[in-house]
Amino acid sequence: TNSGAVIALNDVLYENVGKKAIVNLGTDDTENVYIKNAATGLYVQYDGTEINVKGKNLNINNVGTGIYAANGTRTGLLQGSIDKTARVIVESENVVIENVNDAIVSYSQGVVDIQGNLKIDAIDNAICTRGEATTLINKANDSTKVIEIVGDIIYDYANYTVDSNVVI
Repeated sequence: TNSGAVIALNDVLYENVGKKAIVNLGTDDTENVYIKNAATGLYVQYDGTEINVKGKNLNINNVGTGIYAANGTRTGLLQGSIDKTARVIVESENVVIENVNDAIVSYSQGVVDIQGNLKIDAIDNAICTRGEATTLINKANDSTKVIEIVGDIIYDYANYTVDSNVVI
């Protein structure tokens, strides 16, 4: 757990091999979380791993991929097991992801959940998703939240011969 008035990071990378792990950045009292100048901002992969971000503002800037979540398999959600997903949960009031190639990537049992105001200004793709992944933006349907997205939304699959279960 990392907390404080301001948290500045170059990247948050967590790859878990066979063990569940949770990384917490910030608390309700954290003012700002900054992630910049990295290959990937928030990255989580493999079964049961999770990154939770709290604080008033989350700013991800000048990275290749802003948020990436995947467990690297094609099993989990279909079997109804949250323990099989790789998750990034952002409970910040304001989330800004800018000057990135891909803002949000949720692949193969990845879950990205952004609960606050969201501004994405992507160089290429705002959202890339596939493989029974879940991307939640304002899931509470709060009409006071402002969502601004600049960039493409891509529904992808691993290859043409695999049933990737992408539903549009």
